[in-house]
Order: sequence, then C-alpha cells, then structure tokens
Amino acid sequence: MKPILLRNKFAILFILFLLFSLVVTTWKMHLYKDKYQEITHNQRWENMLTENNIYHDDSIVFLGDSQISRWQMAPSFGSLPVLNRGISGDFALKVADRFDKDVLKLKPRLLVLLIGTNDLAIGQTIDAILNNIEAILKKANTHKIKVILCSLLPVAGKYIQDHPLDDILAINNRFSELSLKHNADYVDFHSQLIYNEGQFMPDLTSDGLHPSRSGYLKMTKILFPYLVDSTH
Repeated sequence: MKPILLRNKFAILFILFLLFSLVVTTWKMHLYKDKYQEITHNQRWENMLTENNIYHDDSIVFLGDSQISRWQMAPSFGSLPVLNRGISGDFALKVADRFDKDVLKLKPRLLVLLIGTNDLAIGQTIDAILNNIEAILKKANTHKIKVILCSLLPVAGKYIQDHPLDDILAINNRFSELSLKHNADYVDFHSQLIYNEGQFMPDLTSDGLHPSRSGYLKMTKILFPYLVDSTH
C-alpha cells in the first residue's frame, strides 16, 4: 500500500512541476511578445510617417536603452516627427559610439536622451557615466542639435541592489548641472515617479526597472510640452 501512495505522491509532484514550468514559460513568452510588439509597432509607425513626409529636416530622435525602445511612439506622440533609436541593454559609451549613425545621419533638430541605468548596474562609477553623457552633449552641441537630457528613472525590488537609490539621485543632480553647462533642457522624470524613499511607484513600473504603460503615459505627459515648444 505504501509504495502505491508514494508513487501517487511523486506523480502529483511531477504534474505540479510540469504545470509550474508551463506557467513560467507562458509568462516569459508573453513578456517577449510584448517587447517585440513594442519595437515593431515603433518601426511600422516610423514607416508610415516617412511615407507621409512627416520628418523632413526637423525630426526628433529618442536615444537610449530599453527604457526608450519600449516607449510606444504612436500613442504617445502622434504625428510628431519622432524617431526611436533605443537599443535594449545599451550603455552611455555605446550610445556615444553610435551617435553618428543613429543621430547625425538623421539630421534631427532635437535629441531626447535617456541613458545611464545599465552603466550603473555594471558598476560604472558616477564620474565615468557623467563623462560619457557629457561627450554626447558635446557632440550634439558641435552639430547644433538641441538636447533634452532626461533624469535616470527610479528602480524598485531586486534592481535596488545594483542601482543604489542614492547614486541615482547623485547622477540626476549632476545631470541637471550638465544641462545648464551645455545649454540642454533637463527633464526630471525621477521625482514624479517615486514613493517610499525614492523607489519606483508600483503601478508605474512593469518590473522594477522599466515603466509600465501607466508609467510611460505619465512620462509622456511630462515630456510632451518640451517637444511642442521645440517645434515652434
């Protein structure tokens, strides 16, 4: 009798394990699908704007990492001549290296820059991050491209360990100073996305690092007036 009960227990545990694995796999596929759709949605929208001659010589380039690449341009900014050049996992140094290809080649009049959180995660010093950001600002100034420098976004949960909240604040304070030095606008997303000692508001983040749809909606509301002003 005992061997049969033992076998039944193992069978139940095995079935539960399979069900758990299926749930995890489905969840991961759902996340990947969402990321893929966000990127392809931006590409399709850019193609439509190009076909309708929206860009000309006054485009707006969004440059950064996955926090930019996941930002859906069409519902956020409508027919404004926005080009999304965010690359998942990117660093400030890599952004500086691809500046010619992804910015200068497009001849924008405005650059929206949101980068630096991945640099912090891999242990880059604050000074190293700032030096790379400043190099981008100098390049933009040389080519007479107006820049909107965005604050680093807050984090929550497991991301706090490699994104110290005090370091984020320190970098953002220095970003504000760099903006003044290089005649850029500074947009402070951070202070309007936080609660509880600087952590990302739960309903505004999808995972503790990236904004949720509500988070992007709030960021759009903050940024939109700067974009409109730049079009006049």
